[in-house]
Amino acid sequence: MHDHALEKNADAETFRQAGLDQAIQSIRARGTLVNIAIWEKTANITPNALCFRERRYMGVATYQEGDYQDVIDAIASG
Repeated sequence: MHDHALEKNADAETFRQAGLDQAIQSIRARGTLVNIAIWEKTANITPNALCFRERRYMGVATYQEGDYQDVIDAIASG
């Protein structure tokens, strides 16, 4: 029996990895890639793709505790 859900998930992970690879290759020399994605599975990064052109890769949280309250307060105050 073929499990289409597993195949679809594998395809999605392959797509994400390909996108990450392309994004890293697109960083200019001494540039920075900021990742805001939350990854469900481990992603592979080739260190030499960063080292040879002095590229940087960093991950960030897209929000911090209290951000939502700040926005709600701003909307409420007009």
